[in-house]
Amino acid sequence: MTDVRERNAAFDELRRGKVGKPRKAQSQRVSIADWGLWNADLNE
Repeated sequence: MTDVRERNAAFDELRRGKVGKPRKAQSQRVSIADWGLWNADLNE
């Protein structure tokens, strides 16, 4: 499993940037697949 802290840092970076909503992540370096995996980790 990817280091969650590392992944959270990447999403915090995106939130501070141009991404306002998760579905817009596909236009950034984080893909929808990665977003889905991130949510899956939170829901475990």
